[in-house]
Amino acid sequence: MLEVLHTLTSPSKVNVFNLIREPSTPENIASELGITRQAVDKHLKDLQKYGAIRKMWLLSSDRPRIQYVATELGLYFYGKIGSFMSSYRSRGKKDAIESLKDLDVSMLNGDISVDEYTSRKERISRDYSWFVSDDE
Repeated sequence: MLEVLHTLTSPSKVNVFNLIREPSTPENIASELGITRQAVDKHLKDLQKYGAIRKMWLLSSDRPRIQYVATELGLYFYGKIGSFMSSYRSRGKKDAIESLKDLDVSMLNGDISVDEYTSRKERISRDYSWFVSDDE
């Protein structure tokens, strides 16, 4: 199960998936992301393996071309993951704020030294850096 989550939630797979919420060709995806067609093909193969996307044929006057589009299952999965990550980050941010408040109270009550306060504050800031940063 973790292997599937790791595969489907890699930044590259998420970027590819987001581009094919509307039908798109591998060439367009490669161009949009600035990666090789071979890399795109690997991502598409993985996304298709787990049912997140499906292959469609684009019929044109010159030659048929392949395009991919998100499935309902894919939209469901990425919607749930997005919702979960938003809640998780919100909870982590709340925990960071509470930890810093508790630390401030300990310092104000004289329970810890300035050096201990500084050390703990740096550790909390480091441990919770992702939760309070602007990075996705």
